[in-house]
Amino acid sequence: MTAKPSKKAKNYWMAVPAAYGGTLTVVVITEWPWPLIAGAAFVLLLILQRFHGRAEHKDRVEPGTDSATLGLLSSTFGAAAILIHGSVIAAWAGPLLGLITFAALYFWLARRGRIHQH
Repeated sequence: MTAKPSKKAKNYWMAVPAAYGGTLTVVVITEWPWPLIAGAAFVLLLILQRFHGRAEHKDRVEPGTDSATLGLLSSTFGAAAILIHGSVIAAWAGPLLGLITFAALYFWLARRGRIHQH
């Protein structure tokens, strides 16, 4: 039986996908240098979040499997953002991609991730 996630864990798993989804939306819709600025802000958020708690994955599967899945999922959304950037559908596909990215990563992290205090 698994314990109910704490409020801090829920906030962490909400902030990271929201920032990544927002970053992808900015990458798709805006011109340079705004995607670079949004990417730097996303990295800064991850660094700041790292000081407050350390994220690890549950040990329910073989080591590395969850991390590889998360990396592949994130990379797929990032590749989609690059492909959509500058196209005629970018105005509506960018926010939609950001929303789908947020939902997919949030549910994946809420299910598989946990927070460990130092």
